[in-house]
Order: sequence, then structure tokens, then C-alpha cells
Amino acid sequence: MPMILLGDLNERLIYSRTLHRLVSHFYRSPAPRTFPARYPLFALDRIRVHPGERLARVDVHRSPLARVALDHYPLIAELSMSL
Repeated sequence: MPMILLGDLNERLIYSRTLHRLVSHFYRSPAPRTFPARYPLFALDRIRVHPGERLARVDVHRSPLARVALDHYPLIAELSMSL
């Protein structure tokens, strides 16, 4: 059964204990910069999938409305269900 974990982890350090534990259970996936929405510098939001081969693509939804509505840009994932 596939597992999907997504959310704002508020973790800026890529070698932190939190992210290390996540990577040990989920495959490493792209983490585009999403925060702050005005000028994204940090990749605080993550989408993790197990098995990792199901994650086909991760993109950032950058739109004028998203920039005003949120302090983070939302992430979009494309998943493959045919494995």
C-alpha cells in the first residue's frame, strides 16, 4: 500500500535529525524552495512517497493568488499509480 506524507516541516537544515529520520523511511524527493512566498529561499515543505518510484514529479504552484493567500507557495505532486 503506498504511503504519502506531505506538509510544512519548518526544517531549514537539510541534515537535521528530523529530515534524516524521514529519509530513512521515505525516498528522498525534490524539495523546491517555497518560503517565504514573496521571495522563496527555504524548502520547508515536503512531499514524501513510499515507494518512491510512485512520485513522478514535484512542482511549486506559483501564482499571484498563492503569493497573497499564503506565506508558503503550495507544492503539487504527480503520482504514478501503475507500478
